[in-house]
Amino acid sequence: MEKYFIKKMTFVLCLLIGQVFISQAQNQLDAGRTTATKIADLLNRFPAENAGNLEAAMKQMEALGANGITEMALMQKPGVNNEKIEYALAGFAFYASKDGKEDLANMAVAAYIAAINQLDDPEAQNFVLKQTKFIAKDENVANIEPYLTDDRLSGTASRVLANVGSTGAAAALIAALEASTVDAQKANFIEALGDIGAIQASEIIAPYVNSNQPELRRVAIYALASIASPASADLLYAAAKEAGFTFESTNAAAQYLRYIDNLGEAGNQKLALKLAKKLDKSTNVTEHYHTKAGALDLLVKFDPLKSNKRIIKAAQSDEFRYRGTALQYLNNDQLIEELDDWKKALSKASDESIAAILQRMGKINNKAVAEVILPYLSNSNEKIRQTAIAAVVTAGDNLALTQILDLLATADESDQAQLIAALQSMKGDNVTTEIAKRVSDADDVLKVKLLGLLASRAAEDQIDVVFGAVSSGNSNVKSAALTALASMATPNDLSQLVSLLKTESNSDDLEKIQEAIIVANAQKRDLSAETKWAMDLLPTLLLDKQEYIYKVLAKTGGTEALSKLQDIYETGNVKQKQAVVGALNQSEDPAATVPLLHIARNASTDKMMDDALSGFIRLVPSTEGANEQKVLMLRDALALAKSQDNVQAILRQLGNYPTFQALLVAGKYQETPAYQQTAARAVMKIVLNNDNLYGTKVRSIVERTIEVISGQDSQYYKTSLKKFLDEMPKTEGFYSLFNEENLEGWKGVFSNPIKRAEMSERTLKKEQAKADEIMKEGWVAQDGLLVFTGKGQNIAAVKEFGDFEMLVDWKITPDGDAGIYLRGTPQVQIWDIARTNVGAEVGSGGLYNNKKNPSKPLKVADNPVGEWNTFHIIMKGEKVTVYLNGELVVDDVTLENFWDRSMPIFTTGQIELQAHGTYVAYRDIYIKELIGAPKFELSEQEKNEGFEVLFDGSDLEKWTGNKTDYFIENGVLAINPGRGGSGNLMTKDEFEDFEFRFEFKLTPGANNGLGIRSPLKGDAAYAGMELQILDDTAEIYSKLKPYQYHGSLYGVSAAKKGHLKPVGEWNYQEVIVKGDRIQVILNGTKTLDVNISDARENGTLDKREHPGLSNKKGHIGFLGHGDILYFKNIRIKAL
Repeated sequence: MEKYFIKKMTFVLCLLIGQVFISQAQNQLDAGRTTATKIADLLNRFPAENAGNLEAAMKQMEALGANGITEMALMQKPGVNNEKIEYALAGFAFYASKDGKEDLANMAVAAYIAAINQLDDPEAQNFVLKQTKFIAKDENVANIEPYLTDDRLSGTASRVLANVGSTGAAAALIAALEASTVDAQKANFIEALGDIGAIQASEIIAPYVNSNQPELRRVAIYALASIASPASADLLYAAAKEAGFTFESTNAAAQYLRYIDNLGEAGNQKLALKLAKKLDKSTNVTEHYHTKAGALDLLVKFDPLKSNKRIIKAAQSDEFRYRGTALQYLNNDQLIEELDDWKKALSKASDESIAAILQRMGKINNKAVAEVILPYLSNSNEKIRQTAIAAVVTAGDNLALTQILDLLATADESDQAQLIAALQSMKGDNVTTEIAKRVSDADDVLKVKLLGLLASRAAEDQIDVVFGAVSSGNSNVKSAALTALASMATPNDLSQLVSLLKTESNSDDLEKIQEAIIVANAQKRDLSAETKWAMDLLPTLLLDKQEYIYKVLAKTGGTEALSKLQDIYETGNVKQKQAVVGALNQSEDPAATVPLLHIARNASTDKMMDDALSGFIRLVPSTEGANEQKVLMLRDALALAKSQDNVQAILRQLGNYPTFQALLVAGKYQETPAYQQTAARAVMKIVLNNDNLYGTKVRSIVERTIEVISGQDSQYYKTSLKKFLDEMPKTEGFYSLFNEENLEGWKGVFSNPIKRAEMSERTLKKEQAKADEIMKEGWVAQDGLLVFTGKGQNIAAVKEFGDFEMLVDWKITPDGDAGIYLRGTPQVQIWDIARTNVGAEVGSGGLYNNKKNPSKPLKVADNPVGEWNTFHIIMKGEKVTVYLNGELVVDDVTLENFWDRSMPIFTTGQIELQAHGTYVAYRDIYIKELIGAPKFELSEQEKNEGFEVLFDGSDLEKWTGNKTDYFIENGVLAINPGRGGSGNLMTKDEFEDFEFRFEFKLTPGANNGLGIRSPLKGDAAYAGMELQILDDTAEIYSKLKPYQYHGSLYGVSAAKKGHLKPVGEWNYQEVIVKGDRIQVILNGTKTLDVNISDARENGTLDKREHPGLSNKKGHIGFLGHGDILYFKNIRIKAL
């Protein structure tokens, strides 16, 4: 229980640390607030999700004082979720338990005890009592003692007193035990007395060891073992004996061992040793292994002079577990000091025991120990011999080097593996030298092993021996030597390696030399030097040998090396081309995707193309681009791939990039039998890893996946996909604007939106017909692409759009220039970034025609001309966001009205693809309409009355301050304090007398405020005036003062309560401020009508200074107190 409690407290502490107490929330918790408000505001922030300041949170708790904390604890109600209160109380107890906070701990205990005495709910009482466990002291015993006899609180009270651990706590528990008639309570008291170690309780506890109640018997044995009174020895021995010296429900055997240990630790070592000897004699390793081993541990501990003798004896036991445990009790110093005894023990021990002892010896690095192990290297028993090989190396490093090398020459295969492993790990400066000395005289079989050892130890200093072995007439030795070079070669060896390359003719051996060259060259750690060396070497080699340097260049990587390989491919013969492709396929540089794709596109044979694609596909995951970019790359490969292996590999990779475009591609391949299952699994991975994929198109693809997917685990997959569909939003999502076959759904463009709006219907129809004919001349549907050939005008989707998301792939040619008009307005720019004469070096994606707002993209994210790019365009209201190839290039920028810059952008309009005289191709043109709340407009009556809209659901242009936590969500002004902002949201303008109308929706326990006549800085409740906006129906606000109810002028005048709609519904409120009179009308009922002059002259209800009462004008704003809620349809009329 104690460990659980500590874990829970740690968890609570972490949650408290995560709380963000922004400065505006703290305004609600200053000295002028009522305790009920302080508590309510504090509780409404638990549990926390964000990083924050624990000290600030605990200071708020501390400021409540004992009475405030008691009041908080009394807010717990039976049958409801008291989680927030529990977090606060438990966190404060943990905080108060720290060193140096003793006064705080005393205050907390007093507060908690006062709450327990007033609470009626036993579960709430028990929770609060638990919090005192780590902060209660001896002076609190009298307050806790009464709870010992309470059915629900007895156990907790006992544990609290056990943690206090004082004489007074023990006395209280003893008295309770003597008086109690309830077995469950007795068990609590006995266990607590044991935890305290109350020796004065031994006599009263002793009779319960023989109780007929199992739980009383168990805790009595536990308690007496903990107290460790010498008088309990016979009683506990008898209990252990009755338990058969083994495990059973009372745990008597284990507790007897614990009793002996506690006895010795308490200073009764002589008695402890006597009891341990008795227990050792009473048990045997067959029936009582664990108890016997425990007795040995005690004998070793309390009789150290004889411990070695006892461990030696135990180490020779036939019971392997007992033998192993005994050797664990042996410490290193003891083994070294008594080494002669262990040497004798080895001479008499069984084979199994010898192996176990040698293994233990191998855990000490000591030369003398290693000398003892050494003779066993040639033991006739395989297990002993192999144990000795490993042990002598860990104990003596290179002490046995000569012997092990000698054995290697004659050992059988099993021993050789152990000997080689030992030589590989052996420490010592002379190891590789001695191995190398043996090479020349060794037979060919041994030479291979010795060369392998030199390689495994990367013995650079012995590479001459390896070079010498290369000339061996034995092919196995030569091969081993050439293989070893790759592990040993350095830049200093490159000339010898090149000589070998020039003279060697065997292709397998040439590849080994090639690997050594790659390793040696790479050790220069200088890309330029590595590349230059390889490129300088090339012309000095015959063509057939040059091919082995291609891989060196590929492994080196870098622009120069990769470009060289592409040049060689362009000018080389077929064999050279194949070698270049093979080399590039083994490159680790993601930039190798460029030459590999180029080669694949220009390969003379399908095999060479697929070989190049294989390397390209392998490297795609290592490229730096976003998922969208990787999907484009894979689609490039897919357009070329001929082999099924490559198509399958591409589809598998598509599943790793959960984008809508990847889903479209994988979905199509579900209709091809050869790829159906791979495609189906890719679809499954994509949709299950992207919650933002939904809509009719997504549904149709996933439904098809459910139909076709088969094989292992397919039923599980089907279930997961059906669940995905069940939970998927039932909306249209992305749908296609281009059918890939013809221009249906598109029209020609003429004039501009303003002029078109001025045309008569007849003229409009006539001009549209002309534009449609021109469209057919310049725009074509070709191979699934929408292509502009270079002649004609813009093309537009027939349908018009308001807010939307658009996905589209595009590709241009050199000097290309195009764009996408949004709502008929230019434009999201597309151009060849090489056109520096017109400023194209800034990249595509920018809002080219903006003058006031940013027009350039945030970064260059274009793919090379001739390659596909992909846009994700988001338009909400006037704001545009653009992602190019997955990179953010435009971030929520206002798109200006090019046709009339005095007007905002049109609310709806057509999407146009610009014709600018150069080729451009589009594919996968998809759009998702964003259907949010309609923009708020004033009624005719409000217009006539002179109202002005402050927030219509589209922007916050008339507001200033915290636009991070306050944000627009589907036409609604939302506040979420977890977004990292701080402060209030205020109107830019100041107002004197006014009528303010708005709607708001509360979440449970939400608290905000409407600041009026307020400055931009300071606490608006005092420096200005604050009208309460809060859920005053919440339980945490049950003790509010009347002047804190919703609609009240905070601290000044109380509003009528009871006119809020249920939480989660929209409320309508009017605020009329004229001179000194302030009125609030909530949902049609006037809840406040106050003249503030009285408060200004005679004082306020909260007895605080409110200088803002004298303000004649100021800003209006929403005062965040750390809670989520919503506002909409905000308007004002100056009076």
